[in-house]
Amino acid sequence: MLSLVRECAARVLDAEELIAPDMTFREYGFDSAASERLRDEIAECINLRLLASIAFDHPTPRELAQHLTVVVNGALPRGFEQIYRQLCRKNPGAAEEMVRAASVLRPVFTEAETIPPRTIKLASGPGPLAVMCFSSMLPMTTPAKFTEFAEAFAGFADVHGIAHPGFAEGQRVPADVDALVAAHIATVTELVKDRPYVLCGYSSGGWIAHLIAERLGAGSAAVRRGLKGLVLLDSSWPSTRFAPGKAGKALAASVRREEARGIDEAGMTRLTAMGAYLRLLDGWAPAQVGIPVLHVAAEVHGATWQLPHVAATTPGGHLTMLPAAGHVVVAWLRDLEARIGSGGG
Repeated sequence: MLSLVRECAARVLDAEELIAPDMTFREYGFDSAASERLRDEIAECINLRLLASIAFDHPTPRELAQHLTVVVNGALPRGFEQIYRQLCRKNPGAAEEMVRAASVLRPVFTEAETIPPRTIKLASGPGPLAVMCFSSMLPMTTPAKFTEFAEAFAGFADVHGIAHPGFAEGQRVPADVDALVAAHIATVTELVKDRPYVLCGYSSGGWIAHLIAERLGAGSAAVRRGLKGLVLLDSSWPSTRFAPGKAGKALAASVRREEARGIDEAGMTRLTAMGAYLRLLDGWAPAQVGIPVLHVAAEVHGATWQLPHVAATTPGGHLTMLPAAGHVVVAWLRDLEARIGSGGG
């Protein structure tokens, strides 16, 4: 907090050096206008309302920092997201329940009024297998997460990232699993036409990819025939209610990563969309899909999968494994293509 106060004061003074901890603000030339600007700088950094007289009431950086430490530690959160973020630090399970409960307020779309999600093309190649990628359900994760993963496919195969509906402003969330699957199948159908393809999911996105593979009967015959494999990238095996105790910890870890990057707001849309997806998938357990399945685990504390699959590992941890995982998947797809071409799979 002392560093924060000194940095804010230096910005107000437009000074290159930080002011001394025990010299008064007046000694540095702070008048009423400068003190208010200092108040504004600090208030924005700690997201709290502060009195305009704060620099006069606590006349040195050290005294002000001590006061602010007491204020921050004792302050009640203002607004949904502040409550969510504080709960992630103190009671992650309660944070999970909070976004689940709030998600019931979101407008929904049904299977009959499918809303195709947004997509992004990440790599291009002659194929023949296209790759459809689904990111996790965390608030700040998007299909762009697969950018480095897709670099391994350049000149080899098309790679498409498919967003989950409901995470963008103005979108509705799926009313149920049938609506979610129908939306994604409509998008896959549009992208692949009559080409062969594989579904690929990272982390909890692997659950979505698996669910789609299980329910492809809702798509066209060409799309059902075209599905040749399923790739799971460090996807953990789910429980009947997704990883009780673990989901909250994942949210807390996500908040820590966001705040380390300077992100202090995901927004109600993304938070409640995540809550809706957690609710929708309650009670679902993966069933065998009758196609080749590859599970690529991170080398460091990697996830495991229980149904039959080809197992592989790749360097890195859960957050860093995607670039190397791309090369593992390309090698597996080349082998899969060869087996398909010879009539063996």
